[in-house]
Amino acid sequence: MGAVRGRRMLRTVGVLLLAAALILVAAVVRPRAQDDAQGRYFQDFSDGQRTSRYHVLDGGVDRSRPVGVAFFFDGDSTGEDAWFWNPYGAQIRAMAAEVNRRNLVLVPVLSPEAEEAENPDDQITWWLRQRDDGAWFRALARHLLRTEHLDASRLWLTGYSGGADFITDEALARDSGWIRGGGATIVAVSGGAAALSPLMIAGGSSEEALRYGVAPD
Repeated sequence: MGAVRGRRMLRTVGVLLLAAALILVAAVVRPRAQDDAQGRYFQDFSDGQRTSRYHVLDGGVDRSRPVGVAFFFDGDSTGEDAWFWNPYGAQIRAMAAEVNRRNLVLVPVLSPEAEEAENPDDQITWWLRQRDDGAWFRALARHLLRTEHLDASRLWLTGYSGGADFITDEALARDSGWIRGGGATIVAVSGGAAALSPLMIAGGSSEEALRYGVAPD
């Protein structure tokens, strides 16, 4: 009798653990948005070491002409408060309309740190593993330039806060020779100083302004 009771208890514990695991997975895995005429969403990319996702919003571009690209890197976030998780939202759609008007594809990019988060409340950044994130992004960019037939001389990087910090400290600071033309816009990077460079950086900190040889305001 004791053995039977013990097996029942083990079975009950196993069921409870399985239910808890399923709840955790449901909390971390977000639903996939449906692709539409404006773009394709939650596309996966792996460089062999790390994996993350991106959107491609190209509904307003003319493929009969050279098509450039604008990559967007969001600021630090927790849970689902980043714009990335809502590609139908007003912010992403407004950016897409603006860059598509210039015949650029908008590609919002999710930091690989999001895929490595253990729960939805973990902070997602572009700077905590900056060099690893940079290697993953450069692999993604080269992949998209090739598969989407994009013009590498019309490549833009745009970011907010931590995403902007990633642009200035990593994306433009290391192995950027593959960028043949375009520019970058950054917003609110750890300070209010503004800087201008050959890549049209704006809104950086004093340290970043000095790094690129331009005095801050």
